[in-house]
Amino acid sequence: MNKRRLLGLDGEGRREENGGQQGSVSRMQPDGWRETLQECVIFGVLFKAVMVDLTVLQARALKLSYQAPLEELSHWAERRHYQLRRRLREQGCFLLNSERLDQVYRIQLIIGGYQQEAVYSVEWIRAECEERIRIWLMERGGERNGA
Repeated sequence: MNKRRLLGLDGEGRREENGGQQGSVSRMQPDGWRETLQECVIFGVLFKAVMVDLTVLQARALKLSYQAPLEELSHWAERRHYQLRRRLREQGCFLLNSERLDQVYRIQLIIGGYQQEAVYSVEWIRAECEERIRIWLMERGGERNGA
């Protein structure tokens, strides 16, 4: 029988354990998997959102084509997402389900034999996705400038 708990960290649009009140942090596993889960969620949302945006842009008559850079961004985010999923599995964390519910994104997972749930603000995920896009653009700029 699995025990369910609400996970996440305070601040930045995430709830703490115990319904957002000051509370104990899960003592089952080291917290390293939480950061990996956050990044995995961000990159998962990013690669899907970019492809949706590309589809919307392709339906419009534009002066330039943005297909190649958007596809490259999506592939970069997708590769990173699957790398992070593998790392989660190595840490004993298995993702079961994820879904968007109004203004939150809910992930169900198994960690240390317990079924748990992580809840993230959609607004926070969007801001983090935009930050990852900035990182990708800076990395691409460095590659082109020989850095």
